[in-house]
Amino acid sequence: MPRTRAFKPTEVAEKAMNVFWRQGYEATSVEDLVEATGLSRSSIYQAFGSKQGLFDASLERYLQGVTQLLAPLQGGTGGLDDVVAFFGAWRQLLVDESGASLGCLMVNSIAELAATQPWVREIGDSYQVRLRDSFVRALAVASDRGEIPADTISRRADVLSWLMMGLFIAARGQPPKVIDACIEEAVAEVASWRQ
Repeated sequence: MPRTRAFKPTEVAEKAMNVFWRQGYEATSVEDLVEATGLSRSSIYQAFGSKQGLFDASLERYLQGVTQLLAPLQGGTGGLDDVVAFFGAWRQLLVDESGASLGCLMVNSIAELAATQPWVREIGDSYQVRLRDSFVRALAVASDRGEIPADTISRRADVLSWLMMGLFIAARGQPPKVIDACIEEAVAEVASWRQ
């Protein structure tokens, strides 16, 4: 009889995700992944096919969390309040329990790999579109609530998307107080849009 797996692939992907997030794809060795996951090299290859396969599973796990963060923007009724809350939610993700800032795994991966790896560029493009579309939805609600003019939705969604992507890159390695200051400025900017 074949042996059943004694591990859950989602848990392994999450452990590996934390290593990729801290170190980046290229700097992470298979031995780093063996140590972090507790699996043997052969188990990793058997379950995920390759280091890239485990990285793909890690990105997928990460994007599940992003989907949860985007949900209030996509389906909320708070308008600009939902946008402000979104920045606060990301702050929790940007700074880990030790106080270190890892930035955004997806944006880190885009910065590291998109120029040479078409598969990362494709995922990254989709990620940026999802982020912008989520802002468009929240800003449309804000417009319906009379908080902003309808003809500013697209431009402001662009600004928020660029702001978030820049914040993700700038946040890596910064102390929490710097990230907090950036988020406070972003929140103040959004609040200033109210008519």
